[in-house]
Amino acid sequence: MLIETTSHLDRLGYYEVDGHKYLHKVTAYEHAGKDWNRVHFNFNDQAFAAYDWSQEPRPDLPLWEFYRNRAQHLRDKYQYLVVMFSGGPDSKNMLDAFIDNDIFVDEIVCINSWDRTHVHKGTIHNADWVHNAKPALDDWIKNKNLKSRITILDEIDLAKKYMLDLQSRGDWELAFGSTGWVGQFIFKCTWLRHVPHLWQMMLDYKKVGVLVGSEKPNIWVDKTGRYYTGWPDLGTTDAHFALAEDADLRSVQTKEWFYHSPDYPELIAKQLHVLMNFMEEHRDPEFYYAPSAGRRPHHCRSRYNGMELNYQTFHKILYPKWKPTIVTPKSAALKDGRIQDTWWMRQLDEDLLKFWTKCFLKIAPYRKMPFIWSRPIYIDKGVNIS
Repeated sequence: MLIETTSHLDRLGYYEVDGHKYLHKVTAYEHAGKDWNRVHFNFNDQAFAAYDWSQEPRPDLPLWEFYRNRAQHLRDKYQYLVVMFSGGPDSKNMLDAFIDNDIFVDEIVCINSWDRTHVHKGTIHNADWVHNAKPALDDWIKNKNLKSRITILDEIDLAKKYMLDLQSRGDWELAFGSTGWVGQFIFKCTWLRHVPHLWQMMLDYKKVGVLVGSEKPNIWVDKTGRYYTGWPDLGTTDAHFALAEDADLRSVQTKEWFYHSPDYPELIAKQLHVLMNFMEEHRDPEFYYAPSAGRRPHHCRSRYNGMELNYQTFHKILYPKWKPTIVTPKSAALKDGRIQDTWWMRQLDEDLLKFWTKCFLKIAPYRKMPFIWSRPIYIDKGVNIS
């Protein structure tokens, strides 16, 4: 039984168990009798099933044109456009699509704690800010005449406000969702409440769009050698759950995925075919490495050697201007609580730290939850690889 999409928030994904919809992973698991095989992650199944993924969109056009088209579509959709910029490859490419094509962005939001802590080693947000985001902004201001408003939000202050709100409501599930690291609150977009000028726009019914550039395309290989793709639940449905619990934010579409929206499947398909074409033409080991739990999380596997495109090759194919100063460390979210995100927990006062610990202990039994992938989408007709 397929569940009809009933709201804009459903586009962020949800869980299904025996025809019933759930917004939280643990709740779905409990209602499935603690059987993960009965839990399905629906990520725009019906919308994507109607698209022909086996054909490369406009082979005569480069991938960059699809990024430009997506940027223009979003500019036309919203009165006030906010782009979240971490300095990582995904958000950098997203902003390049706007700036290089003279498509105006009203505001660029960066979230870190550099001004407060001046610590960047062993961190994610601060390290990206110091080495990647700030240098890029300085360059755009100097050489591209960037006029966007730049807002830097303190992740520690935001986390405190977020947890105080949750503490008063007793929502331990919302504190972590299915991930287990504090930094995940950034992607929930409930932080809009704590940015006065943006929140006033929301209260004034101005159409505000907040763009998030994440979720890289994945390519897997089935037993017959066919390539297919899908989306993991981590980081998507948690956002849905948080926004749905907010009486104001659940009623208006604000959050937008730049790359994997059902509004523009052509962009996703183009990314997938560009990656697939590269793997068909380049089979040298120098472009690949063996899958490993210690690798940065991205998946693009060749049907010829069973190996995955290495991090550098993968990003250079997708993002033509990618030239990072550093690549920030990331580890598996469900294994260690993302130390690089939570290193500053000692900055919290005693009561909030106790609340965080209480939440952590409640989610602990579920910390080995599997990723749940959406229904597979085949992107080619397969070949004989024997």
